[in-house]
Amino acid sequence: MVSLSPSGVRVAIAVGGEISRVHRVMLDPDTFEAGWQKNLQPFDDALRTALNTLQVRPGSPALVLYHGPHSVADVFNAPASGPAALRAADLYLQQTLPNVQGGWLTALKALAEVPETPVALAGTAPAANAKPGMRTLMLTVADSANDGDSLAHWLRRCGLRAVGILPTKAAMLHQAMISDPMSASAQPRVYVHMGEHAMTISGWVDGKLCLARCAEVGYSLLCDAMYRSGRGQQLGDVFTREYATRLAFSVGLPKRGEMMDQGLNFRGDDVLPLVQPALQRFAIELRQTLRFGMLESDLARVKLWITGPGSAITGIGAALGDSVDLASECLATRAGGAAEDQVGDLALALVMRQEQVWMTPPSTQLQSIALTTRKSMRAGVAVAVLALGAMGINAYLKSRAAATQIATLQPRAAEIESRRAAESALTNLESRETAINTILSDALGERPIWRAPLVFLSQATEAGVEFVEIIGDYGGSGKDSPTLTLRGRAPNAEDDGDPILKLLAAIKSESYVEAARIVSTQAETGGTKRREFVMSVQLKGVAFHPSQAAVASVEEAPAQAQADLQPGIQGATP
Repeated sequence: MVSLSPSGVRVAIAVGGEISRVHRVMLDPDTFEAGWQKNLQPFDDALRTALNTLQVRPGSPALVLYHGPHSVADVFNAPASGPAALRAADLYLQQTLPNVQGGWLTALKALAEVPETPVALAGTAPAANAKPGMRTLMLTVADSANDGDSLAHWLRRCGLRAVGILPTKAAMLHQAMISDPMSASAQPRVYVHMGEHAMTISGWVDGKLCLARCAEVGYSLLCDAMYRSGRGQQLGDVFTREYATRLAFSVGLPKRGEMMDQGLNFRGDDVLPLVQPALQRFAIELRQTLRFGMLESDLARVKLWITGPGSAITGIGAALGDSVDLASECLATRAGGAAEDQVGDLALALVMRQEQVWMTPPSTQLQSIALTTRKSMRAGVAVAVLALGAMGINAYLKSRAAATQIATLQPRAAEIESRRAAESALTNLESRETAINTILSDALGERPIWRAPLVFLSQATEAGVEFVEIIGDYGGSGKDSPTLTLRGRAPNAEDDGDPILKLLAAIKSESYVEAARIVSTQAETGGTKRREFVMSVQLKGVAFHPSQAAVASVEEAPAQAQADLQPGIQGATP
């Protein structure tokens, strides 16, 4: 798992659902935006350093959390449920996203369905049989497709393979909307998840989510304030951003008259003028969110809980609570005064690694298809070269031996003996040829004809059937039967039959198909009268045919070689 933020690159290795190792390389936030404009090439060395430190194998799959210049993550409250809610959220994204070069990558996920209480008109009572409608809370995620490809190329240059990307603020919003650590409490509560460069604010009343928002401010503002204060006092090269971050977590928010570093004579009074604006930024975001997101009756008795990596900074909970006049408490997993948790926001990636919200860059999809094609072509060429070479040599040796024997025949008196000798030599050659062919057949084995089913599928004419993905594989061990996995969409069954079953019957009738079955079908989301299906097709293997290779080798031989072989071929006994 990889995390890219303005202040650093984190790389973590997840084994068995836990993070076993993590390494972080600091970056200069002032160069972050320029790095995106250069397709992240300035950050190659940082990622390679982290990978080499952790000894990550080249080609390893990676999930990426990142802060991008065009990434969007928001909560959409759809006044519907099921497919209608998905259509409403998709329409919302289409209408709000601007036109950008390359288009957008999008992801939608329904997180909760809540009943909508019927509302009566003024002066009337709700109908006795009135049924509450349903509203769906949707997480909407989008980012520029070009930025997604930049991330994929960045990982590829450093030896990784991107299998999923997700903006960090989307991961934080996802967790804020599904997690209520104090669900047993009847008191209204607001959670502030303090990340490095963003914070989420979620409110819960009577066990129901009433607000969720992500603000792009995090505890890095406090660390940056300490760094700028130390550099302004010219405390030397020791006062780096990494040192300022350690100081923020080990000492906490500065106080007047407090000595924060005795050796450098760094005092709280020196950094307070820069820390106060950062705290005011937190207070403004929190105050505005609560003002427009909660009822005054609930806000009067709400309690503020601080979570996330930033909650380990001593004094942050009290400062945020005082800024909005609310009682506050920290739910820190690490005690105040401890060093910064190096895992950081990658803890969210670990929890969400199985969620269906990760986006795949377009270049990654194309690379996967191209890699499969190249492997198939290389294997076919290698087998053809070996077969043609072996059969050509055998055919040449056999013809030369026959011509030599015929040319050395004795007069008629010795003709019978000579013929017997020639027949014996030919028999030996045929035995050697058979043995060699057997060895080649055993070594090469049977192999499927991948091209035939692909040509058939490209010409499939079942009405309304369209393929989304075709994957060829030999199974997890690489030794199982060759199998094509077909994913696609088809209309529902009509009076004239089911298109999916017709397609299955047509595939089974092909000579190169061993077996075919439907793995699964389900109604397509979005309310369309179509179904998504997954079909598994097991292909037959075709045995090695040396005779065809031998004919081809003779036909394609140079003219002089054919002339050398022709006398022997004409004089040979059929």
